[in-house]
Amino acid sequence: MQGDFQLDNVQLVGGVMGTGSDFRWVGELRAAAERSYGTTITGLILQDARAEMNKGVLTASSSQFSANGLAGTGARVNGITATGLRVRSENNVTTAGVAKVKAGTIVASGAKVNGVTANNVDVVSRDGVTSVVVKEVQVGATSAAGAEIGNINIAGVRLSIRDGRAEGSTADINAGTVKLADGQVEDVKLAKPVFVVEPSGRYRASADLSIGGGVLGQMNMGQARAQLVATSSEIQLNNFNADIFKGGRTATRASPITRKARRTSPRLSIKLTLVVH
Repeated sequence: MQGDFQLDNVQLVGGVMGTGSDFRWVGELRAAAERSYGTTITGLILQDARAEMNKGVLTASSSQFSANGLAGTGARVNGITATGLRVRSENNVTTAGVAKVKAGTIVASGAKVNGVTANNVDVVSRDGVTSVVVKEVQVGATSAAGAEIGNINIAGVRLSIRDGRAEGSTADINAGTVKLADGQVEDVKLAKPVFVVEPSGRYRASADLSIGGGVLGQMNMGQARAQLVATSSEIQLNNFNADIFKGGRTATRASPITRKARRTSPRLSIKLTLVVH
C-alpha cells in the first residue's frame, strides 16, 4: 500500500462484501511492517478488524492491536498493545481514536522508560498536520541523564506533527522523588512543560521546575525553583534559587553540559554561588 502509509508482507483473513467502489471487510490483518510519518512498526496484528468504504467515506476499527516494536525519531519501543481502535477518512481528513495504548520499554537519546500507558487518544490529520490529544498518561520508572524517577501520572498531552517534527505540551507533572548520583531531591514538580522533537531525534524541552527539598552530596537543600531547559546535548537550570544549610540562599546558573560523544547522555553540573544570611 502506498501514500502516507506502507504495509509490507500483508496477510488478510476474512471476507470482502460489496461491488464497485463500495465494500465491507471483516477479519484479521497481519503485516511484517508498517511505515508512516517516519516510524516503522514491526509484527503488526489487528484482531476483529473491520473496514468499510461507502460513498467515498472509509471507516475502520479493531478491538485489539498489537505489535512487536516501533522505531523512529531516535526512539525504540518494545511491545505495543492497544484496544478500541477506530479510524474515519473523508474528504482528505482522517480522524482516529484509541481507548488504551500500552508500550513496553522505551529507549531514546540515552533515556530509558519502563512502560507507558495512554488512555483516550484522539488523532486528527488534515492539510499535512496531525494533531494528537491524550487524556491521561501513566509513565513507568525512568532513568535519564544520571537521574532515576519513579512512576508519573500526567493528566493530558497535546501534540502537533508536521513533516516528522513534533511539538507538544503536557499538563503539570508531579515527579515526586528523583534520585541522583550524589543524593536525591523530593517533591519535584514541572509546570508548563513544552517540547519539540525533530525528525532526526534531537529534542528540546522546557518547564518551570520546583523542588520541595533534598540532599545533594553533603549539602541539605530546602525549597528550590529554576527554569529547566533540556536538549539532546545539554541541560540547563536557569535562574536557580534554593534554600540551603537551613537559611542560606543561593542564586545559580547551570553551565551548559555538552555531550562528549553522541551515545553519552547529558549530565547536569551546577556552579553554586552561596550567599549566607
